[in-house]
Amino acid sequence: MTATIHVEGGGNRDSLKAECRRAFKKFFRNAGFADRLLKIRPCGARDEAYRSFCRAAASKGQANFLLVDAEGPVTVRTPWEHLVTWKRPSAAATDSAFLMSSAWKAGSTQTRRP
Repeated sequence: MTATIHVEGGGNRDSLKAECRRAFKKFFRNAGFADRLLKIRPCGARDEAYRSFCRAAASKGQANFLLVDAEGPVTVRTPWEHLVTWKRPSAAATDSAFLMSSAWKAGSTQTRRP
């Protein structure tokens, strides 16, 4: 089964989305996930990531996940509780949403200097 991760980020240009896709593929590969089973879909804006996820959630034979910025401290038990302005699609699993924390986001944008 293929899994698609609908990611907030990547901007609105194809070149930025391609760069975002490569970076997340590398991240997940380094975490031990097989490339051929994982599709990264950079969606640009946060709301577009949610809309893309909702459209895909009804697809059979494919797992879909949402990965968006937490946009602040997380004080609840589940990502869907934190995403109070969005409703989890009925076809989506309860564990289908993930949040990027500020610490991860800050660390992922740092570059190494020689």
